[in-house]
Amino acid sequence: MAASVKLYILCINFCISFCALCAASEFVSEFEGSASLSLEHAFGVGEEFTHRGTIMVKSLKAGLASFTQEKPLSTADIEKLRYTAENGGLYRIRVPVKSGQYVSTFMKACSLYESALSDILRLHMDQSGAIVSLFLTATPAVCEGVEPYDSELANFNTTVEISHTVVGPSPDAATFLQRLAKEKEQKADGEQDTRSFFAKYWMYIVPVVIFMMISSASDQGGGAAR
Repeated sequence: MAASVKLYILCINFCISFCALCAASEFVSEFEGSASLSLEHAFGVGEEFTHRGTIMVKSLKAGLASFTQEKPLSTADIEKLRYTAENGGLYRIRVPVKSGQYVSTFMKACSLYESALSDILRLHMDQSGAIVSLFLTATPAVCEGVEPYDSELANFNTTVEISHTVVGPSPDAATFLQRLAKEKEQKADGEQDTRSFFAKYWMYIVPVVIFMMISSASDQGGGAAR
């Protein structure tokens, strides 16, 4: 009985690992690549956004990204930042994702001002590689009234971090039936999928196999107890 239970556990672990590997493979193939994103900023609510620099995503798989600033902050922008910080205003950034659409975030202008433009920018992406949200922070998070020199406010010292969401495979009867119906239509039109049955439907078969293994192990355990 103990050997049988161990065998079932090994089978379940194998199936889980197989599912995770397949999901990860699909994710990597869909995500891997590089991208160049324009980063815009504004000093205060209602102020016009201007170009701050470029975010270079070098590898989504490895989470490698960097920020490049084309030119130092102008004297006028430094004054805008100082004024916004002294009056408790907000520093805002945004990244265009579609025509006329942006993903944006903000933080206290005094945090960026007192950090001498040292900030951390986190990009959260979905499975397609599109930006879902931004997060911006600086040290100190609580403003303490520090007055940096203008020479310290010319260039950003930005660290870019990337996070993403991986959605693993799960049983979906509706999708399964839709795929079967689509395949019937393709066969009727003379188009055929050359993949094996398991290759096409492993994400539906494996959870059922795991469930059957667990149920079988439970039944045998109950019979031995009696």
